[in-house]
Order: sequence, then structure tokens, then C-alpha cells
Amino acid sequence: MDQDTPTRKSSADRPTVAIACGGSGGHLFPGVAIAEEFSDFGIRVELFITSKKVDEAGVSTLKDIRVHKLPGKPFSLRGIIPFLYSLLTSYTESRRLMAECRPRAVVATGSFACLGPVLAARRAGASVYLHEANSIPGRAVRLLASSVDRIYHFFPGVDRRLSSGSCLRLGMPVRRQFEPFDAVACRLQLGLRADGPTLLVMGGSQGARPLNRFLFDNISAIQQAIPNLQIIHITGPYDYQQSLDLQKRRDISLRIITRQFLTEMEFAYGACNLALCRSGASTIAELAAMKVPSILVPYPYSADGHQELNARLVSESGAAEMCLQSQLEVDTILPVMKKLLFDLDARAAMKTSLEQWHFPDAAGRITEDIIGHLGLPGKRRTPEFTFQRQRITDTENS
Repeated sequence: MDQDTPTRKSSADRPTVAIACGGSGGHLFPGVAIAEEFSDFGIRVELFITSKKVDEAGVSTLKDIRVHKLPGKPFSLRGIIPFLYSLLTSYTESRRLMAECRPRAVVATGSFACLGPVLAARRAGASVYLHEANSIPGRAVRLLASSVDRIYHFFPGVDRRLSSGSCLRLGMPVRRQFEPFDAVACRLQLGLRADGPTLLVMGGSQGARPLNRFLFDNISAIQQAIPNLQIIHITGPYDYQQSLDLQKRRDISLRIITRQFLTEMEFAYGACNLALCRSGASTIAELAAMKVPSILVPYPYSADGHQELNARLVSESGAAEMCLQSQLEVDTILPVMKKLLFDLDARAAMKTSLEQWHFPDAAGRITEDIIGHLGLPGKRRTPEFTFQRQRITDTENS
């Protein structure tokens, strides 16, 4: 619940904005970043998410923001009836909630979980703003594009794929804690050694089993090629135990830190020298913000092949290497891995190229644009240091 202080208007007197996000980390975390910015303008925020575990974990540390859980089923022809039932339930509940909080606007981050709140907002007369993260707009964004007030996007050329006359490329919102940290402090925080090359292996918020299997199947070859390597492995829910078992093998001397899911991803990015990961838009934006070289392995079944185009655009700019999942072989990956871990010139060039994919304060710029478009009064407060930053400081001083 909102906690009022003498320096802020009461909850009832403050304008309200609803943020509809969730269903995956790539849709949730940009919404959370924007929600925090609205809160810093003194605007009351109502956050609409799904009941998935990734959503619950991602909002667990939020303050002064009310969270509402709605059903959210992805669209598929085979699952059309569950999808329609979920959409109807989400729409009905969203209408009830919006009748209570009466938002001036709804900001949605593009998943089908956003459809119910957006349709309810339109019925209630609220303004609607969308954010499209990927290089190819998703079905929900394409469906809603002609009827919303403004669309923000990350990749160039997205505006040419949409029927909206009001598109702005303001970048991909990332949470405030994503900025370069001291690598030693991050490694100690995660239980790694302070020195030595460090590899981050991860999928999206649900993990990536092909990346996990690549590591399991080739760990001996990786150890032989880079004997002082240490690994941060974020598995997702399915291969967690197998990764734990990997650490117990007597023939494996590499330091491996295993997590099923890591809310404080800034520690992992800050600790690593290289990431082997998927090419979702949130991942790319976080890599750019943290200046982490990477090998991007697109999810081959992403809607309209957007992850492959994401990765191709980034790799063609020099900001990452791309490897298709069908070509994910140790003989292919190891030379690239060694180059990006130890070739200082290659690392420096990739970090420079990453700068074009980093939009500092994207969440703040989107928020300011919406506030201006709505004609709301508001003055941005200086954000406080995050809890995670304080933990980093404590580690450095210990």
C-alpha cells in the first residue's frame, strides 16, 4: 500500500498510472523500470502482472507500488479457448480494478497478458501507451497499434512495421541497478574468486535447455581449454539439479555457481567477462548497460523469428557475436569464447559498439514523455541508492 509522507500528496490526490506487464522477464522488467520512474515523479502506480513465478519474484522488492495479479495465457491456435477465457477474465478484473483506481493512462509492454488491461483502459477512457522491445513487433502490439496514443521502441525500423503514426525510439528501459559495478565486489557477492576469467551462461527468465546441455556436454573440453575459468550458470527450473550435480564431479575443478533464477542480475553481469545467452531485447539492453561482451544464441522458435533478427542486428553492429542454436558446437564456440575473454582489443571494440545499444535513462525519458503528453504536473525526485548498491558497498568495505 502507499505510504504518505508530509512532503508528498496523499494517495487520493495523486494522479494514477497503471503499468501492464509480465508473463516473461522481458516484458516484466521494462514495466517495473517505468513504474519506478512514475513513482519518483510522485505519481501513484498500479502494476498489473501475471501470477507466474518470474513476475512474483521480479516485483518482490518494490515499494509504494500496488501489484495486481491477472491471468495471462499466450495466444496459440491450439490453445485458443484457454486464451480467450484468460483474456475475458483479465479484462473483467481489470475493469473492476480501474473503476477503483481510475488511472489517467495505461502503459503496456507488449505481451498478450497486457491485452485485458489495455482493452479495459480504453473502455474507461484512459490514454494507452505501448512499448515494443523487439526488432519485429509482437502480435499484441500489432493488434493494438492503430488505437493507442503512442508507441515507444528499442530497435531501429520498428516504426515502419506498425500502423501507428506516433512512434518514438527511446530505447529499452532497464532497472536502475544495471550500471557497471566493480567486478571483484560482484564476484565475492556471488561466492566466486576475485580474479580469473568468468563466464555467464543463461537463457531467458525460464532458462534455455540447449544452452544448459551445451555446458553439460562440453564442460571437460571447456575446462581443458580455459582451466582457470569460473562459471555463473543460471539454469531456469528444469536443469537446476543437473547443474548442481556437475559441481560434484571429481573431474571438474572449475568454480561453478548455480542459480535457478537470479533477481539481482546486475551482480552476474558485473562479475562476468563474457555472457553466453539468448537474444531477447531485455538481455541485449542489460548487456549494453553493463558493457558485457556476449555470444548471442537466438531462441529459434521465437515469434516471427524476432530473436534471430535481434541478434543479427546487434552482431552486425559489432556489439556481440551470434551463433545459431543449430551451430552450437564446442569447436565453434571455444575459439570465440577465448577471443572475447582474452583478446583485449576485441573486448574493447565490442564494448565500444555496445554503446549504441545503450539508451541511458530510457525509462525516465519514456515517463517524462508520457507525463508531458498527458499534461500532468510533476517534478522528478532524485532516486535513492538501491538496496543492491548498498550490498555491493558493504561487500567492498568488509
